[in-house]
Amino acid sequence: MTAPAIEVDCVSKSYVIRHQTTRYLKDRLTDTIRRLSPSLRNRGDKAFELETFWALKDVSFRVDAGESVGIVGPNGSGKSTMLKILSGVTKQSSGRVTVHGKLGALIEVGAGFHPELTGRENVFLNGSILGMRKADIKRKFDAIVAFAEVEQFIDTPVKHYSSGMYVRLGFAIAAHNSPDILLVDEVLAVGDLGFQRKCFDKMRELKASGTTIVLISHSMPQVESLCGRAILLAKGKLVAEGAPREVASEYVAIADARAAAMSETGIDSQISITSVRLLDMHGMPTTRIDVGRSLVFEIDYEAHRPTEGVFFSLHIDRNETRVYDTDSRCVNAELGTLAGKGTLRCEVPNLRLTPNSFGIQACIYGVLDQKLRSHYLRPHMFSITVPEMFGSLDNELTRSIVFAPASWRVAAAPVGHLKTAPARWTA
Repeated sequence: MTAPAIEVDCVSKSYVIRHQTTRYLKDRLTDTIRRLSPSLRNRGDKAFELETFWALKDVSFRVDAGESVGIVGPNGSGKSTMLKILSGVTKQSSGRVTVHGKLGALIEVGAGFHPELTGRENVFLNGSILGMRKADIKRKFDAIVAFAEVEQFIDTPVKHYSSGMYVRLGFAIAAHNSPDILLVDEVLAVGDLGFQRKCFDKMRELKASGTTIVLISHSMPQVESLCGRAILLAKGKLVAEGAPREVASEYVAIADARAAAMSETGIDSQISITSVRLLDMHGMPTTRIDVGRSLVFEIDYEAHRPTEGVFFSLHIDRNETRVYDTDSRCVNAELGTLAGKGTLRCEVPNLRLTPNSFGIQACIYGVLDQKLRSHYLRPHMFSITVPEMFGSLDNELTRSIVFAPASWRVAAAPVGHLKTAPARWTA
């Protein structure tokens, strides 16, 4: 039986957190005396309380050679900690990790770079850290610099680089190292859209050549595009594992449960939004809608006393990008006087979003003063997906926002020059 590329067995990682308690002037004076007196320096400090925090707890999984696996989960779930353990940057507190093959890793901006050295010097330094021979670095140097698009700044100290330039150069070195295993954290989000495209194209190329890939991403469509399997972490524990389509719904549910605590549903005690649902074609709540279908939202509210002169708005976002806005006022919807509990339905029939993850914000405003009365946030509410009958997700679709049918044809040549009938395609 072939040994797995990565094997993680009951891995846990803990950190000790110091919480500072209330401090008085005498405490600060005592600290100063302790620092100056060796005999008192190591005495206990009652101004701090220690807490053990478990970033990972009993996590086990394996990644076969040539497999591509996505690790997803909310912020603070332990994803980056796991990648640092796999890459050897940090050591697990307990458990066993086995890695077979040469690693290439991009786990944080500027990792492995010396800020005082130039980009050229850091290519050789970082490449050597990754195990590349000097002759190989020289042979691939031009390709690395061209991929990173830093030709103009290659002899500039990297302390003057932007975070995007750091990421581009770091990924270029790792990808051109011809690794057996490539570990990529979500630092790729720092790069611009064009660079992200290049990265995913390169990762697909490495995947086709048999490279094992472990990817951290908040975008389930990206994981679906590149990975055959997904692992979901939450609060340091592995809570789901399987096909990305199956893991996506659980991820959205966990992400939105966390967001619920941050939702400001009672800015104005007079009226508030209590929940928002996306409905499928059967009128049932869902977190996944096939590309091209209408979006139907239900917004529940509660008016604690009769309320009039308000309007509702709905915003759809992809990360930091506002994708769509609508409100009841712009379509002349007369809400009248709202009392008690009720539900508004908002249907968007012709909004053709491309496959990706989307969030929503629902708000209530006053008509006259434009004052925000209630705000409801779901950063990862739903995903637009491609029906399984159409096969795997084409990553090209995730690069834009709107998906719309198009007609393609060869334009007719001037009379006397047309040798064949124009071809026509419709998608």
